[in-house]
Amino acid sequence: MFSTMRMLSEVLVLMFLAMFSKASGSGGGIGQTNKPPCSRGSQVSYCLSWRVAVEANNVLPWPTVPPQCMSYVENYMLGGQYERDLDVIMEQNSTYLDGIVLSHDGMDAWILDIDDTCLSNLPYYRDNKRFGSEAYKGKSSVVFKSEVRKEIEGKGYRIWGNLGDQWSDLLGDCIGSRTFKLPNPMYFVP
Repeated sequence: MFSTMRMLSEVLVLMFLAMFSKASGSGGGIGQTNKPPCSRGSQVSYCLSWRVAVEANNVLPWPTVPPQCMSYVENYMLGGQYERDLDVIMEQNSTYLDGIVLSHDGMDAWILDIDDTCLSNLPYYRDNKRFGSEAYKGKSSVVFKSEVRKEIEGKGYRIWGNLGDQWSDLLGDCIGSRTFKLPNPMYFVP
């Protein structure tokens, strides 16, 4: 069972690398503001700080990427840093997986959010040049995802890990023993 989980981990890492390498090209306060930064250097600095605050779940909610950060987000997603960030997270994910002692009852589980985790929306954003320029329209998913995870645990499964690109994938009930947040500065799902 351990070798199966290890193999699954390696397949997932390879799948992520293949998807993201094909998708990549060449390459007041921290919330949104219409006030333009003073210079190009301060704009990049502001946008970097905005992205870090978004990933740390400190900007809530944010409907779209600030207009002055559109090119920064595009460069982040296509210029290689996004892939490097994913590599670090998946390395940590693999290390955690290696330490899990699985039972032999087939009830060990791992939660994977599908869009922008197992299936990348990056080609859509690249082709349509919409790097966070459109607001997400939908209802809160924290309650829904909590109910689904609770149902999984109710059937006797043990959720060892949870991997998602939105905080709504990782918050709520029955989140698992460990969560892994993938970067996504393009949209926020409440």
